[in-house]
Amino acid sequence: FNTGKKDVDLYFKIDYPTEIEINVFGLDVFNVENVTKEEDYIFTTHSTEFSLHFTVKANKSFIFLRGNNGNPLIVVVVSYTQYNPPSVDEMISEARDNIQRLRYDYHCFDLAERLEDALNSAGNNEYKIRKVWEETNEEVNKREDIGRELEKLEKRAYLLEDEKLREHILAEIKDAKLDLRSGKSLEHLNAEIQHIYSLFDKNSVNWLLVIALVIALILLILLCIYYVIKWKKGG
Repeated sequence: FNTGKKDVDLYFKIDYPTEIEINVFGLDVFNVENVTKEEDYIFTTHSTEFSLHFTVKANKSFIFLRGNNGNPLIVVVVSYTQYNPPSVDEMISEARDNIQRLRYDYHCFDLAERLEDALNSAGNNEYKIRKVWEETNEEVNKREDIGRELEKLEKRAYLLEDEKLREHILAEIKDAKLDLRSGKSLEHLNAEIQHIYSLFDKNSVNWLLVIALVIALILLILLCIYYVIKWKKGG
């Protein structure tokens, strides 16, 4: 999130559904430990469409993402975390650990080699080292997220009553788990996740159709009863 201020960027990490970690890089905007009263901070982007407002109270931050009409689009309450940028040595060490994980845990050999070459050629350039470190974090973290998502989908699949659909979805999840450990790209893995979700959606649609048919049948029966009663009274 570019604040529009020179050398100041605001980072926030969203962990679905409501946890947001606020990191201010380049400037110590405030120290929550020293907050004794309500304080307001406003950051605006170069875009006129939205701005980010947050109100600090003790150890809590109230975050408002507002549209250009002033109405809040998002309002959440989060804990504030002071951002302590890692040192160059820490970034290099963590990047190497991530590269090893990409190579041996996920078998992303080409990706690991490219990132390792980029790290080795970065020398003492902190900017280049940071870029490699950020990319290795992203690649590993997203794969971990996909692994957790597949576990959730698997638990959900076991609850399906339709045996044929249940076995089909479980087979898709098994294939996706193998792909996760076989060096597939994030794009490929995300596409598999979306496909699995679509299978669950298909099941929901099928149930809605069944319910609609049952309701239609009940209405038809009631209509028939109505006309029979009306006919008898008329007779």
